[in-house]
Amino acid sequence: MLADRVVRGAVAAQALWGVGVTGVSVVTPLVHQRDLGLGPAGAAVPLVAVAAALIVTAPLTPRLCLRYGQAAVAAAGLVVVAVGLGAIAAVGHLPVLWPRLPGLVLVGVGSAGAVPLTTLALDAAGRAAGAVSGLLGTAREFAGAIGVALVAAVATSAAGYTAALAAAALAQLAAAVCVRTLCSPDKAPKETAHPTDKVVAGRKRR
Repeated sequence: MLADRVVRGAVAAQALWGVGVTGVSVVTPLVHQRDLGLGPAGAAVPLVAVAAALIVTAPLTPRLCLRYGQAAVAAAGLVVVAVGLGAIAAVGHLPVLWPRLPGLVLVGVGSAGAVPLTTLALDAAGRAAGAVSGLLGTAREFAGAIGVALVAAVATSAAGYTAALAAAALAQLAAAVCVRTLCSPDKAPKETAHPTDKVVAGRKRR
């Protein structure tokens, strides 16, 4: 399955997304409790901004794909996720919650844009679409578990939460590069000539 470069690029991008976004999503409420003194519910509520932004933006993704192509939209979405994580890192030192909300919203918007990764891989897989779908899901979940461990380790080390966010942002940029270099841009379907067109053309030449 990974012999196809489009499938390979989509799986790599999904894994990098899982490492960064899943890891940050799980660790962030714990950081809010530790650094901001919030309770469990108050620490997790900001993540609603991510889900809300994704829900609002997702219906726009198919329209953007029709206009710009799935690979371009997915890569742009991953870049937006990276910008969101960077925005959170930039205000991570502040002992208040609200400055982090714009970055969380960007993470949700960008994640909605990254949804076409699945379609790209399934279109390229052909008859193996079912197996590739399972591969994508496994890669995302496994990478998410690894991401939780890595982000937690960095966030609780001397480097701190800001460094973990920066590393997650770099992972999203690497995912965007995978999409742009390995996943072929969408191409409009070629028009096939009808057999009668050849006959007419032959008569005109005569």
